[in-house]
Amino acid sequence: MKAKIVEFEDVNGFKARAAVDKENLICAIDLLEEKHTSIQQQIHKAALELEETEENIKQSNIHDELVKQRQKLVLQSQNIHSLEQYISVTARKTDFHTIKENCFMLTKQIN
Repeated sequence: MKAKIVEFEDVNGFKARAAVDKENLICAIDLLEEKHTSIQQQIHKAALELEETEENIKQSNIHDELVKQRQKLVLQSQNIHSLEQYISVTARKTDFHTIKENCFMLTKQIN
């Protein structure tokens, strides 16, 4: 216990360690700020390239055709989904009627 107390009584040692830690933290902050600035520049450059590429794509004749094709595909997928739902509902109704008829026939046979 006394060893721990002696360690805390060394105020000059604390100050020296605090100064070293503070200097290390300042260096780390500077390094992070440099990285942050570098990343911001890279992001800005990539954004400009993206905008340029998007403009080139929009000016292309193929782009308009692809947009039209995409719209057609979306419409077709919606139609297919609607047909699948209709078929499943119809199938359930048909199965119900078939089962109902089979039940009536079984009851007639039993009677």
